[in-house]
Amino acid sequence: MRDTATVIGSSSRPTAFIGLEFRPHGAYRFLDVSMADTTNGHFACEELFGRWGRDLREAVGDAERVGHKVSRLQAGLVARLRRSPRSSPLADAVVATLRSSHGLTSIAAVARSTGYSRRYLDRLFRDNIGLPPKTLATIFRFQRFYTQWARGQQYEALRAELCDSYYDQSHFAREFKRFTDRSPRAFMRDRSNEFGRRLART
Repeated sequence: MRDTATVIGSSSRPTAFIGLEFRPHGAYRFLDVSMADTTNGHFACEELFGRWGRDLREAVGDAERVGHKVSRLQAGLVARLRRSPRSSPLADAVVATLRSSHGLTSIAAVARSTGYSRRYLDRLFRDNIGLPPKTLATIFRFQRFYTQWARGQQYEALRAELCDSYYDQSHFAREFKRFTDRSPRAFMRDRSNEFGRRLART
């Protein structure tokens, strides 16, 4: 999980990559550590998964065809998931609530509906999600815009709709810059973000 901007780049020659995205409440099932220890980090596979991660990376790297690489990656993750007893139905339910409302459900309302305190939900989320519920809600609000942009919507067409999700336009601009390190207008003019476009479209 990340709540800051990050840059993924490559050389100018043709580049291929396999993108694997976990749902916010999905990654913890594969890890033996608190998700808070991974927040905003970049890790080699073996750093997070030890020998299993190294073996999986090598198996994927040894496959010659893209389809075989994807199959090996999927088989390895499914096998690990079947061995993992880790589960948090409460975290899953709160994430689903925040996602379905695009982050507009207040955390106070979530606490009332679940019967748990905000402090408890914060602890639960830090361990299983990596970020507190309020931060995850801001990410879902941002993703609502980002996904539409990746599908070709222009900033001017989105601005009025999405400003309804924020206190005012400056609030939207601050949150947007937090996640992209660019203002909305500057980001929309930038045509180098092909990684982001492709990943958001899937």
